[in-house]
Amino acid sequence: MTQPKYTAETALRGIFLALSLALALSPVNTALAAQPIRELGVDGGIALAPCSKHALGQVVVRFKDGVSTSSLLAKESGLQLRHLQEMLQLGATVLQVPVGEEQLWVATFNAHPDVVYAELNYRVHALEVPDDEKWPQQWALPQVSAPQAWDITHCNGTLVAVLDSGAYLEHPDLDQVWWDNPGEQPGNGVDDDGNGKVDDVHGWHFFQGCVGDDCEPRDDGMLDDDNGHGTHVAGIIAAETGNAAGVAGASWGARVMVVKVLDASGDGYYSDVAAGIRYAADNGAQVINLSFGGDEPSQLLQDAVDYAYQQGALLVAAAGNDGGAVDYPGACEHVVAVAATDSHDSRLSLSSHGPEVDIAAPGEGILSTWVEPQLYWFRRGTSMAAPHVSAAAALLWSWEPELGVSQVELRLQAGADDVNAPSYPGWDRYLGWGRLNMYQVLTGLPLEPTPSPTPPVYTLRLLLPCVCAAP
Repeated sequence: MTQPKYTAETALRGIFLALSLALALSPVNTALAAQPIRELGVDGGIALAPCSKHALGQVVVRFKDGVSTSSLLAKESGLQLRHLQEMLQLGATVLQVPVGEEQLWVATFNAHPDVVYAELNYRVHALEVPDDEKWPQQWALPQVSAPQAWDITHCNGTLVAVLDSGAYLEHPDLDQVWWDNPGEQPGNGVDDDGNGKVDDVHGWHFFQGCVGDDCEPRDDGMLDDDNGHGTHVAGIIAAETGNAAGVAGASWGARVMVVKVLDASGDGYYSDVAAGIRYAADNGAQVINLSFGGDEPSQLLQDAVDYAYQQGALLVAAAGNDGGAVDYPGACEHVVAVAATDSHDSRLSLSSHGPEVDIAAPGEGILSTWVEPQLYWFRRGTSMAAPHVSAAAALLWSWEPELGVSQVELRLQAGADDVNAPSYPGWDRYLGWGRLNMYQVLTGLPLEPTPSPTPPVYTLRLLLPCVCAAP
């Protein structure tokens, strides 16, 4: 008996039969059969979900030589297949398939002997790299996928309060990023907004006024950084980016409220920090960065944290630099405690650890802004890790402003890279949910981590044992 000739038509009909059987088992089969072919628009643009990694309703197929699709697709239009594009030199064809069934069609095509390959029509995107002069020395930002995140969005002025040693307000890479209090008229000697602070244009200063051993809490508008630590932290978060000078800030566009609570030696008191946290929350800070720590728990500190959290602010704190238990306020409830990693994604030996650690970020050899005369300086420690996370939170809130504070916290954790998974899969006391990944924080992940069952603690102190070097 003469064998029937095996043609391109029989090959495709075999595929169509297999797909028909697969689709018949699908609960959406009836709906798909009744749907018209989905229009792509006048310009033939690719349909993409907001964060989809591939074109919706499309698959790319390459058949073996001699197999043609054009005439057969018209005959099989009932299966919702449509020829969209043919790349003759590459032997590939883009086919339209029902939206939501892309993986099924890819799998079925790949199972047929006359198909070389079938795959999704994956999305690509530009990787925006700033032109800041010292960008090549900023290894940490590519490590946390900042360029990929910036390709999605830049921060649109999310307000980050930096509680620290003040700031060098005239720094050429920072002078455009400071918060301007909308209710205050600069330099008129009047408390225009009625918050009890005269001329608090960019922030406020809480400190202990001492005569000998006799000290009492005071406050004023002196924000100058007489240490350098606060200027460094502010630069990590929000240094002017894309200005062909200096360094890039991780948020690319956040605004910074300066709340000075540390003195020239980098020391401060819980009462000043608590007052600073409340000031930041009352004046609209969405993110509050706390790159310092203390050994002892404090109900006053926890109450201040709770107050800000209830106002909708996310508090981010350094875990500590002594390699032991997590310092306060990092150990407080409602605070994101940040450990530090190096360029190999290993935990710094000085990085404190414990059940309160939520996430990790780069903290080794971090170049950022500094006070005169250096202007830029390298530092290390969890004080440098925390502002990377604060910047990511600010960027996320610009991208999705409707998110609540708990949702932002979960997105930070769920988007982290579990870089120490071979030794500690999942959450662990050293890096929490993993090292920050800004791109994944923006795009979101399907699974959210569950909170640690460990009960929280409460306290604070500055984390200054840092190695410094000029860039």
